[in-house]
Amino acid sequence: KFKVRRLPTPSVYFNNTPNTSSTIKKTELLSGGLTAAYEPSVPLNIKFKVNGFDMIVIYKGAEKKFTSNSNAMTSEQLQVVRAMSAGQTVTFKGIRIAGPAGNMAGPPVSFTLQ
Repeated sequence: KFKVRRLPTPSVYFNNTPNTSSTIKKTELLSGGLTAAYEPSVPLNIKFKVNGFDMIVIYKGAEKKFTSNSNAMTSEQLQVVRAMSAGQTVTFKGIRIAGPAGNMAGPPVSFTLQ
């Protein structure tokens, strides 16, 4: 007998920096985008596509949400990151991933700028 199981949720990376990392260089944040893939320990070669995400930051004294409808940061998001200082946190939530089993939500990812 065989059991059919749902595919696990893939991990989310920013410019190949895993979601388990707690810090990221500002230059890396400005030059990359979100990707989704299984951890190397998962023996599946499945392609995923990030179709959008929300970036949450403290901007001008208040928590703000900036949305992208692709895996790349928008010009507005890039402008906000350029204005951020070391020690500030950027969080990616509402990550929308497309895979062979359909659409799914990716886990949130947070980084502190170095």
